[in-house]
Amino acid sequence: MYLRGYRFDVTGAAFRNTFPLFGVPNGSITDIDTRNDTIYFKMLLESWDKNCPYLGDIHSALLATAAVASYVNQRCRNAEFWRDDMTAARLLIPALHAVLSLEGRALPDDPLDQMYSGIAAREAFRRSLLIFLASLKTKFGVASVELNRHLRDFQEISKIPHVDWSVVPELNLWAHTIAALEAGNDQRSWHVSVVVGIMKSVGFTSSQQVLDIVTGVIWVEALFEDKVASLFSEIDSLLASTSVRGL
Repeated sequence: MYLRGYRFDVTGAAFRNTFPLFGVPNGSITDIDTRNDTIYFKMLLESWDKNCPYLGDIHSALLATAAVASYVNQRCRNAEFWRDDMTAARLLIPALHAVLSLEGRALPDDPLDQMYSGIAAREAFRRSLLIFLASLKTKFGVASVELNRHLRDFQEISKIPHVDWSVVPELNLWAHTIAALEAGNDQRSWHVSVVVGIMKSVGFTSSQQVLDIVTGVIWVEALFEDKVASLFSEIDSLLASTSVRGL
């Protein structure tokens, strides 16, 4: 019962894209043993910190969400796990709080500004974390009224002109893949085109390379297992067709 107010708080904040009013409640699941699950991800964060130091403040939210994924992956084979809404609240509220508490940053007016693409990417990362956590809520059987809003907002962000999405490409691949997995058919083709564009910028020749990156960042197989094959088939198909046309 004591979590109800916190649930309403973070749900409302997630839907409005605003700061939560309350802090993280006592009894939340925050001390998570991620085992070796986040080694690759932490190595990527170190490299991103060198290339884009202005992204550093989002690290805690990324790592909090990665810890949630690790916790779920260690337990999700038990069907009863997905029926425990109290555990879901204790697990998801701290990560949502970390993401929603990030300060907003204005996009520079000049696309040539060295921070232009990085700040756009930072917001794409933040929104994709919210999409991922909203998807987990749904998997737990909890209504996620904010998911569609974040999908719409992510698509608007992904269409910002002059953004170089190959900035920190691994996380951009993750962010656009997560959005594509959850987007409807009318939206997914756009995200697929962005993913293929990033692949070409880094010399990837197969969607398997993307999947290897994405699963090494933040991933819950039980969340996406019914969606992966069709999405990555679309990615390979578009990559092949654009390569033939020399695009």
